[in-house]
Amino acid sequence: MVTESIQKSAKCFVIASVVLVLVLPRFAGAQNYSPFSYPNISNAIVQASGGPNPGYSVGSADIFINPALLAVHTRNELQLSNSLNLLSVSASSLSFSSQLSTAGRIGFGLLNLDQPGLQQYNSLENTFNSFDNKEFIAVIGYARRFNSLSLGLSAHYSRRELYERNFNSVFDELQLNFGLHYQAAPYLSLGFYVRNAFQFLALREYSAAAPRRYSVGISWNPAFDMLRNMNLLFTMEYAAGQPVRINSGVVLTLFQNLETLKKFNIRAGLGNYRLGKQKNMESFEIYLLNKPVLSIGAGVEIKMHKKLSLEIDYCFQLVEYVNNQHSFTTRLLF
Repeated sequence: MVTESIQKSAKCFVIASVVLVLVLPRFAGAQNYSPFSYPNISNAIVQASGGPNPGYSVGSADIFINPALLAVHTRNELQLSNSLNLLSVSASSLSFSSQLSTAGRIGFGLLNLDQPGLQQYNSLENTFNSFDNKEFIAVIGYARRFNSLSLGLSAHYSRRELYERNFNSVFDELQLNFGLHYQAAPYLSLGFYVRNAFQFLALREYSAAAPRRYSVGISWNPAFDMLRNMNLLFTMEYAAGQPVRINSGVVLTLFQNLETLKKFNIRAGLGNYRLGKQKNMESFEIYLLNKPVLSIGAGVEIKMHKKLSLEIDYCFQLVEYVNNQHSFTTRLLF
């Protein structure tokens, strides 16, 4: 009876989330398109697993993905990540999460992104301009757990500077994001995230507002003997004026809970797969952010002290030779 109840709840959650992703935006009013609306997340764990998944926790970097995931943390954490490719596109992020109350946790995040020489594309994928983009993001969030359900809210400030030939522009945004996480069973985790649920600020030269983004994530551990240490990940994301994006990945834990080696993971994923083409002819299309990305990576967690451990993660993303990206993440858990 309990298993049937869990399965029924999980099924209702998935159906409701899919309806919200595909239907609700049509009744939310027209959403103008922002030139920089797709988040770049500098994190080796996230990227190696196929991309952001609001149903799968990656530590304090959850503040960028789904604030509700903060509530499932059992330890405090400091996390630092760096990414770089041969086009000198670089990103770095810092995040921290800590317990605030018995059932509540708080998280902070900073992200800096430098993208020189990017190409501007139309919906036919024809280039007609180039520009440099610099972006700074600051996020603060809070999450609270109610048995199997966790709710989270985050405030997200971003400042983007666009350098285009002899024209410079500044674009500021202040957003509120909402997320929920549901542990349907020990082997099944579900998440739902709305980025830019409310927007308070959109300034300077661009009048277009960032579109509201809806994402649904599933993390499933098959729990069979051969697959007991495997997690299968699937994410679907939708934003007004853009095609649905799909992320998928697998995480395999080879070793865990040894005397010094607490955990060793290998990861692989296919992310940013689009179901259709861009509808908005006048929108900015950043080439790297609109191509499927194949990722592989690994991570090892080492016990440093009784309550202190260090994890180092690496990810290699395959796009094109000059665009191949290397990412490193260091996690300190205490």
